[in-house]
Amino acid sequence: MSLSESARSKSFVTSDGVRISFAEFGAGEALILIHGWAASRLFWKHQIPELAERYRVVALDLRGHGDSEKPLPADYTARRMARDVVELCLHLGIRDPAIVGHSFGSIVASLAALEVGCRSLILLSPPLRMPTKPEIALMRFLLAIRPLSRKTITPKMFAQPTTELMEFVRRESAKAPPAALMEVLLQNSGSRLPSHLPPDRTTIIVGSADRINDPAKLERFSRLVGARFILIPGAGHDLMLERPEEVTKAMIEVLS
Repeated sequence: MSLSESARSKSFVTSDGVRISFAEFGAGEALILIHGWAASRLFWKHQIPELAERYRVVALDLRGHGDSEKPLPADYTARRMARDVVELCLHLGIRDPAIVGHSFGSIVASLAALEVGCRSLILLSPPLRMPTKPEIALMRFLLAIRPLSRKTITPKMFAQPTTELMEFVRRESAKAPPAALMEVLLQNSGSRLPSHLPPDRTTIIVGSADRINDPAKLERFSRLVGARFILIPGAGHDLMLERPEEVTKAMIEVLS
């Protein structure tokens, strides 16, 4: 199944006038896939084919990312992005979906689930807290004075980075203007993963070699909120790209 087929790409306009691009695959109960910061819906390219054999899969590009519009100035808060997801569900006539989010997309997914309801919520590599403004300022400073430091960021997404993985991430990240990406960070500085997640319906999946988030802290958080915790051995932050078969298997197990 090719994710680049233009016939599969659709769009709708949100209540605040931003065009959101998405793609649909398969039939059955709805499953919404939400990527993270500086990513795109193509980050789910390995999961969609098998998931679409069982579910109606909807993968969107968050505002400011991928093929969606990237207006400036604009509201890039996780809450507004969650509203985009809710409006997408209304646009497609979807009720009680399963919602999956990765990294920053986990915050968006959680907020959307709390608003629209869900039969299952799966969070991959969720951040317990987004960077604060001082941390963002330092990041911006380092990138400005050391352009080569950009090359050190992408490898941290993986336990064992390969040229193919890094080139894919850089290519998809480049679809988002730096100004839009910075707005996402600034407008969500210090934001935390909600602790009032849907009881008995939330699963957190983390790579054992995640260098962005601490797997041990996420396991403790899972116990605190009553979520199921799944550890993928040897996987880094972008685990759906690095360990696609294991992640897909875990997702299907949870959804079944």
